[in-house]
Formats: sequence, structure tokens, C-alpha cells
Amino acid sequence: YAQIAEGRAELTTQLAEVQSQKAALEIQVTMVADMLGTLWPQTEWNAYVQVATDAYIPVIEAQTRGEDSSVAEGAVQDAVSDEETAFLTVFSTSVATAKEGIDYQIAALDPAAADYAEQVVALEMQKNQLDALPFQVQQMAHGLGKLQATELVLNAQMVLLDQQEQTAKEQFAAAWLEIGDGEAELAYGRKQL
Repeated sequence: YAQIAEGRAELTTQLAEVQSQKAALEIQVTMVADMLGTLWPQTEWNAYVQVATDAYIPVIEAQTRGEDSSVAEGAVQDAVSDEETAFLTVFSTSVATAKEGIDYQIAALDPAAADYAEQVVALEMQKNQLDALPFQVQQMAHGLGKLQATELVLNAQMVLLDQQEQTAKEQFAAAWLEIGDGEAELAYGRKQL
């Protein structure tokens, strides 16, 4: 039971770390989505992250078994390629639309305003942030996929640990039952003597 308890404690710690990292990454994704508002391609994002999650499961499973995961890692990009392309196509259009909106805002500014230059700089900075997003969201999708895959593998290991604990309890109870039966037979045998 001690080994099972140690295993559960280790898995629980790892799971908490993964969930914390996942929550932090989800906050970043939400910030990007909020930046684009209704232009954020949520459906394509969900599909992209799901495929990334599925692709990383063999990697995480190999790593948890202490095996070489390089082949599985090499297969990740091939596995996510279609969904990544689909997402980036829609996402790039969304980013271009958002940049056009910023250009429209810049064109609508009053050049005679005292803070005209500051307003233009602020809006140009927003455009620069938008330009960096495609690379960032790819990293986020892969990071989120890997974290979700890790969470799934750790949860599966926890279930396996629970099953092992239940089996050990049942075997222990059966052994005690046998010991009790054996003691009863010995007592009966002693009476007979």
C-alpha cells in the first residue's frame, strides 16, 4: 500500500503542475482571442488543439515509460499539419481584417490633434502585436496539446493505480479469509485430537 500511496502522491503533484501550466496557457489564449474578438476562429482552434493533444499522447506515454519518444515527437507535426493549416488560414484572415481595422482607425485620426503621434504609435504597436500572433498561437496550440495529453496520460495512470489498489485490497482480503479458514481448520483439527 505504501508504494501505491507514494505513486498517487507523485501523480497528484505532477497533475497539479500540469493543470497549473495549462491554466496559465489558457489565459494567454484567452488574451489573444479577446484581442481579435469576434474574428477569433474558435472552432478551428478547438480542432487544432484537439489534434495536437491526440498527437502528443504517444510522446507522453513513451516518456512516462522511460522510452525514446523521438519517433513519436517526429510524427506530431505531420499529425497536426492539416488542422494547423486550416486554423492558420482562417487566423491569418482574421489578423489581416483586424489590421485593416487599425489602418482605418489611423486614417480616421485627426492629424491636428495634440496626441496624434502617440495615437498612431499605439495603433502601429497593435498591428505589430498582431503580426507576431501566428507564431505565438502555433506555440500555444502545441503547448496546450502537450499539456492536455500529459493530463490525460496522468489521469489514466491514476485510474490504473486505483485499479491496482483495489486489486491489492481484494487479494489482501482473500488472503485473510484463507488464513481465517486455515485457522478454523486447525482449531477443528486440534479438537479432534
